[in-house]
Amino acid sequence: GVPDQPVSSNDIEIEADVLDFNIFHDKLVFDLGKDTDGDGIRDTFLDSADDLTLSYNECGWAVFSSEEYNVEVTLNGVNSAYINYAEHHGIDIFEFA
Repeated sequence: GVPDQPVSSNDIEIEADVLDFNIFHDKLVFDLGKDTDGDGIRDTFLDSADDLTLSYNECGWAVFSSEEYNVEVTLNGVNSAYINYAEHHGIDIFEFA
């Protein structure tokens, strides 16, 4: 069923698999926030790669996640070699709204 009240942004979980991510052309764009003072308005935002944890799944693909913001994004086919290359060559794969 559909709740009578709007769902708090704090209760939304995002889990995404990105199938065709190219470190040279694509960016992960985040516009995520949460309400920390209970007024229903987002006031704290995921605004830096420092807010994300990098891990690798059983296939060796990069997984960026944040428990604080309930988000997990898997870059299918992007392994540690791609991530290391991007970091070494100053390629920023993120954009924050």
